[in-house]
Amino acid sequence: MALGFATNLAHTSLLLEFSDGTMGSGHWLPNDDGTASLEAQAHVTARGSTVSARHWLLLPDGGEWKVVRRLP
Repeated sequence: MALGFATNLAHTSLLLEFSDGTMGSGHWLPNDDGTASLEAQAHVTARGSTVSARHWLLLPDGGEWKVVRRLP
């Protein structure tokens, strides 16, 4: 999943494109410490498999965002 968008300091709803070309909705949640949370809603893959909702903690790294860990 690519995060190629400008971020701001507000909660933002997103349209996510996954590596198989399917789309899903999500939320960008900036944190006070400079990290951000990314929540992806449950979605169906191109092959028809259901993927449960996911939640990650992200850290800025040289102009990109890197996953620090998956959150519950």
